[in-house]
Amino acid sequence: MKKLSVLVPSYNFGKYIEGCINSIYKQQTNFEFDVIVRDDGSTDDTKEKLRFLELKYPNLIILNGDENIGAFDNIKLLYETANSEYVAYLDGDDSFGDVDKLQKQVDFLDNNPDYVMHFTGCRYLHEDGTIFPNDTRVICSVKTDINTKDLLDSNYVGFGRMFRKISNIFKDKYKDLPYVDWPTSYELSKHGLIKYEEFFGGLYRISDDGIYSKLSDEEKLKGAELVKKIINEDYLNEKYKTITIVDSFISNKKILLKLSNSLKNLKRQGNTILLVTNTIPPQNIIEMVDYLIYNNENKLFKQSYDDIGFVDLWKAYDDLIIHEITEELQRHGLSVMCNLFNALDLAKSLGFTHFQRIEIDDVFTEEGYDFMKKVPDLCRENNKRSLFYFNKNDLSFHYMFSEIDFFLTNVSRVTNEDSYRNYLRQNGFGNEFKPVEVFLYDNLKKSNTDEILIRNGKEEMESDFPETFWNSETSQSTLPEYFEGCTTKIYKVKDQNRLVILSYNYTSNLVNREIIVELENGEQKINHKLDISGSWFYHIFDESIKKIKVYDIKTNKFLYELENKNIYSYIEFR
Repeated sequence: MKKLSVLVPSYNFGKYIEGCINSIYKQQTNFEFDVIVRDDGSTDDTKEKLRFLELKYPNLIILNGDENIGAFDNIKLLYETANSEYVAYLDGDDSFGDVDKLQKQVDFLDNNPDYVMHFTGCRYLHEDGTIFPNDTRVICSVKTDINTKDLLDSNYVGFGRMFRKISNIFKDKYKDLPYVDWPTSYELSKHGLIKYEEFFGGLYRISDDGIYSKLSDEEKLKGAELVKKIINEDYLNEKYKTITIVDSFISNKKILLKLSNSLKNLKRQGNTILLVTNTIPPQNIIEMVDYLIYNNENKLFKQSYDDIGFVDLWKAYDDLIIHEITEELQRHGLSVMCNLFNALDLAKSLGFTHFQRIEIDDVFTEEGYDFMKKVPDLCRENNKRSLFYFNKNDLSFHYMFSEIDFFLTNVSRVTNEDSYRNYLRQNGFGNEFKPVEVFLYDNLKKSNTDEILIRNGKEEMESDFPETFWNSETSQSTLPEYFEGCTTKIYKVKDQNRLVILSYNYTSNLVNREIIVELENGEQKINHKLDISGSWFYHIFDESIKKIKVYDIKTNKFLYELENKNIYSYIEFR
């Protein structure tokens, strides 16, 4: 690999190209360098002049320029052709100045690994041959050390650029911009500092033949504003390099269909997707995501209750609390946190700085997807590192956005049942079951909440995500299929010698249940009609219940029967 390549783009520079190339070969260096030129389909005599120069300078590399490909692609092709540690840039109508320019720049970059680019002062060469300034002074840069943030405001990099050969700095999104040098310097600045040194690096031609010289002041300003807008957008995308985490418990075909639709919408919005799933999804799903974590362990959550290993999955309302004391393994809670930490570890290793997490069974509207795109700007404008929806004692898992480092620093890591149980015990919850929404809320409330954009979990979530269909699916891991989305069970009444038949609707559909209650002295038929998700209805019995039989009134289908046997679940009136 050579030490240096000098890149020379040209278009209709027949009058100037000889002076340009001659000035390069006058440079005095203690290393070899090559010069790569491409004329971009000129209509003047540039090609003839280049053929003459090729005979004069055997190591001059001239690329085929029969086709006009435009300034951006021309420079990009020159750059990709170079096989060197450093590249210097010189337009075909300009020329180098001090004969030790290249040597000074290479020496600086060799001795300053924190810097990615070096540039110099220059003088203006007008069409009538006058030079400004016409003494030892040069046109200077207002900054001597330039970083990425500086380039978000203005293009402080001027003449005589030399920089390290770094891949992928000529990105296609900059192709149609009116200026190539500004976004190129911006991309390079991501890899190090830029140094200005005040000496005569060369002559910059002020000519009516120049592409940009022909533009009016208004056109130049408009072009500069466009470049500024594009690189600022890129900077925010890099600073908020966000991955969308989708944790999907695939338990039936309906969830698979909703997963497919959600992924299509997320990709359409330009999201980078990390799917975490308990089941190997079909190939079409795999092809829709960028990254996949397959967790077949399905880590279980099981909290002790009365020393018998049961879990209290309670639901609190204004007038009563429903305590579901169950031996069933509640797969959703702990696995969600374990999967989230695993996903964040992977995302961080891939270079992502932020994440957003959504629930796969929430059916978002276009307004909801539009809001997700605005969240990074919303956090930046409010100088926040995260956005969470807080309720009174917990938070919503429907949507969250956070800087990855902030989350990992402020939330206790959950790896298994013991780590979760220990956190609850050490933070005042005892052995009482708390869902992960409470766990995460408790962690974040103890963090620096000034760095969190806290939104109301009801009113503001509804306005941020209008007409979103929340919780369109219920996990079959906690509701066996024969309940068909609505549990009807026998409960005790706390501190009373009475039993309750209570139905609870987990779906968003109207549910009609007919319950045959078999008592010691006969049967009683009752109906429970529940309209929306989260609705409940109950009957209290003073008599001893032997068992219940549950039917779906709409289909006249027998669903299941339950005996009065080892009942731990209960309701508590407030």
